[in-house]
Amino acid sequence: MSGTVPAPTFTLQRPLTPDVLRTLRSDAARAVEGGASHLAIDVNEVGILDSAVISTLIAVLRDARARGASVELRAERQSILDTLRITALDKIFTICAPVASAVLAAPPPAKRPRRSRLLASIGARP
Repeated sequence: MSGTVPAPTFTLQRPLTPDVLRTLRSDAARAVEGGASHLAIDVNEVGILDSAVISTLIAVLRDARARGASVELRAERQSILDTLRITALDKIFTICAPVASAVLAAPPPAKRPRRSRLLASIGARP
């Protein structure tokens, strides 16, 4: 294990002030400069991904890639996953979503129409 630096995980939590976002960017840059080749950012506690959060995430990604590192976003909430998809951030970030989220995101199975009692009483098939 010579020189291997564990992948740090940063968790964004509310309130997301400009200072919090600046700290994320500087802490992520410091981690990469310290030898981390992969960063994880947990965005599950964020209420919404507004433009300030999105621009910070893109800046962290750009800074990390410039130093040869990768960035993964960890997201479970469907609203966050939808925002990542709508903004096409899912194309530039690695998104780690638990299997449970994928199951919850799947559309419910189609309901089979129920036969009316009258049809059932006469044995008719729908």
